[in-house]
Amino acid sequence: PFSGSSTTGVAAINLKRRFVGIELEMEFLNLSLKRIEKAINDRKSSLQLIVREGRYGKKRRNSYAEKA
Repeated sequence: PFSGSSTTGVAAINLKRRFVGIELEMEFLNLSLKRIEKAINDRKSSLQLIVREGRYGKKRRNSYAEKA
């Protein structure tokens, strides 16, 4: 019933889904926060790469495609 290390939360972020995580133990809470923060930052950096480069190497403002 608890988040643990937030494997489900990280999967939800990677699949563009929402999730709710509940944790009582501070050790697991800190681990979860680190993993979730990393997943969010990884996702943002891959999206920014696409936005910067755009299609065919041209810069575009409204290109929000996922990195293949």
